[in-house]
Amino acid sequence: SAFEQAIHGLQERSQNFILLRALRNCILSYYRYRIQAAIVSFLLLICGGCERLQDTGLAPGQTAPDLSLVDLDGKPAKLSEQRGGVVLLNFWASWCAPCIAEMPELEVLHRRLSARGFKVLGVAVDDTPDAVHRIQKEFKITYPILLDERGESRRLYKFTGFPESFVLDAQGKLVMIIDPGSAQPVVRMVGPRNWRTGALISQLEALLGGLGA
Repeated sequence: SAFEQAIHGLQERSQNFILLRALRNCILSYYRYRIQAAIVSFLLLICGGCERLQDTGLAPGQTAPDLSLVDLDGKPAKLSEQRGGVVLLNFWASWCAPCIAEMPELEVLHRRLSARGFKVLGVAVDDTPDAVHRIQKEFKITYPILLDERGESRRLYKFTGFPESFVLDAQGKLVMIIDPGSAQPVVRMVGPRNWRTGALISQLEALLGGLGA
């Protein structure tokens, strides 16, 4: 009947409307997703750029900022006086447990390579001579430690945490190192490390191999 045909037509239109609405929603969802993805990508790019802009400016090949500090006997000492050998510059503090935990490994590394022109140089930041002497004695540390009671190194190296370490070549320039912690090329190493890994020692030995060149 005409009535039944009319009902059937309405049902088809209704189904078509539902399908069209579902299709529209799918299309909108797709483009909404694409727009959101684009926004996220843009923000990540911007944030990455901001991070680079806020970097300390310390780059491989750059001369490490010089430090005018004192040793544990109160005698003036400069970082630039260490040129001529490879230096692992380690900033730490007596209240920093991870700093203390890695010191024995730094000592082993220092003793292993010191005869070849390598030196670990510790810099105790915002510390007192008594606190540093106590730790030095307790852990039998023989590598030199300088005191930075005024926080000069914090200003020059812009720490992001303790401990922080840098490798300097014989000319006192910052060296890009494959970080034993992250396996990424870095100039600064933030946090404690296993300083006796073969990969790190190989890099240091390569630098030492060029001293006589």
